[in-house]
Amino acid sequence: LSILITVHSRRMSENGSSSCKRDQLIYKIGDKVHPVVKEVLNDLGWKEFNPEQHSPEQWNLFWKASRFSRLEFKAAHPWQKLNHFQGTTEITRKDLLCRKMRTMRMVYGKAYNYVPLSFNLPIDRTKFEAEFHERMEKENENHTWICKPSDSSRGRGIFLLGDLSELDLDQSYVIQEYIERPFIISSFKMDIRLYALVVSFDPLVVYMNKEGITRFGTSEYNLNDLSNLYAHLTNTSINKHNPNPQKSDTGAGAGCKWKLSRLRAHFRNKGIDDTSLWRKISILIIYTLLCLPDNVSTHSCFELYGFDILVDALLKPWLLEVNFTPALGLDCQEDRDVKIPLLRDLFTLVSGTLDVTNNKKRVTSGRKQSSSHPDKYPESCGNLIKIFPFNAQTERLASPLKRKELIAEIRRASKFASDCEKEKQESSSSSIATSTSTST
Repeated sequence: LSILITVHSRRMSENGSSSCKRDQLIYKIGDKVHPVVKEVLNDLGWKEFNPEQHSPEQWNLFWKASRFSRLEFKAAHPWQKLNHFQGTTEITRKDLLCRKMRTMRMVYGKAYNYVPLSFNLPIDRTKFEAEFHERMEKENENHTWICKPSDSSRGRGIFLLGDLSELDLDQSYVIQEYIERPFIISSFKMDIRLYALVVSFDPLVVYMNKEGITRFGTSEYNLNDLSNLYAHLTNTSINKHNPNPQKSDTGAGAGCKWKLSRLRAHFRNKGIDDTSLWRKISILIIYTLLCLPDNVSTHSCFELYGFDILVDALLKPWLLEVNFTPALGLDCQEDRDVKIPLLRDLFTLVSGTLDVTNNKKRVTSGRKQSSSHPDKYPESCGNLIKIFPFNAQTERLASPLKRKELIAEIRRASKFASDCEKEKQESSSSSIATSTSTST
């Protein structure tokens, strides 16, 4: 429960940090993988797979930027790990996430009210037109919508519109209600990239990295100009092409990035208690992962997801998308400060789940042996903090998965945490009032 109340840092215990002191670990790297992955593995003492030195199955980690084939999943041994799960596209494709969230909202109600209203075009054309005209009649003004290609990344092909005539309704898009009042820092829009590591889906075990990246637009936010994507999108791949980037005294804008810790410091300096915000974001991540079907293959897999979160002016977090293979480019110091420690902690944690007591003997035997996962994963590993399961009840309901009861328990725990926060705030306000009265 304390994980939900606040995101905090706890160093890994001796048992957790020493779990890798066994046989030397061997890794394989696929095509188009950023060099930082190999650099971090080498720095940790791993050895790259060499077909002239190692037998075909004598490796422990296979990291790819693309998906693995069914055959690769099936052939994985207990002493091997693949960096993707099989069958998780329902949350990493924009169109499938839109469809899944609609279903979950119908079943579980407002628990899943953290994704902007979305439609898949052209399938949902009639529903979208009806919604568009209904809002026009009620409020007599155009709402802003954002259109995204169904299966693209890095902001490619995205545009905003305020009039139905601007949209080709027969094209394939995910169209979402645009959050018109985002949280603004020094006149610039921002969003947050957070990293969630799933080490198991059966039972579900999730870690969130304590550090993330705050990304800014490069033009001041202006809802009256929908054509200026530099004001409305925060993607680095888009904003680096801005011919006239703007910058504020706080450092926001101009393609700047902040570490998550700097954003939290900014909140505190503004007198904002962000405890509730990070609790809500933790729950948002858990709920999203619970969207996936019960039969996700967890054999010899783990996965790092990039969650893109927009915070609005009322400090409500909105899920924009979930990234498959989040970018690991090191474009600035903030990238290096976040991503290199993230990879180090990830490999340290994952290596602790490998059954590598005797690689060569197991390879020679030619048969699979059951995976020996620890009964309990560590509560933390460097900056990776376990956010699920967070108490005995959620652990019991996660295996076998009882989704309805689990969501009810998360809501109960969240309400309890919220009540504790309110009580603390009221107590603090009362103490201040008493102190002021006494002084007077």
